[in-house]
Amino acid sequence: MFKRENHVVVTAAGTGHTLVEQELERLGVRRNVALRLPNFLGLGGLVASTDLMVTVPQRVAEALLRIAAVKTLPPPFELPGIAIKQHWHERYQQDPANRWLRSVISDLFLE
Repeated sequence: MFKRENHVVVTAAGTGHTLVEQELERLGVRRNVALRLPNFLGLGGLVASTDLMVTVPQRVAEALLRIAAVKTLPPPFELPGIAIKQHWHERYQQDPANRWLRSVISDLFLE
């Protein structure tokens, strides 16, 4: 089923989604790519109103479930985990506002 469906591929730079594409290539999984998008914006409405399928990180899938009439399914193969990292300039290392913001972002991803 997975291989013969029409797929959307999100090509958002710097998101780790390229790791998914690399793993699919390594596994020899070929898909019928019907559409490439530069980001996740509007993805929920697009998938809900078409017969397109998209492979996204679990967190994105959970968000799409909250905002669109979509269904989630586990992929029919193992995919690697994606590490989420924060980077900042060393001059902001001890800045109280920056430290607070980093901790809020960290807490969101540790849920």
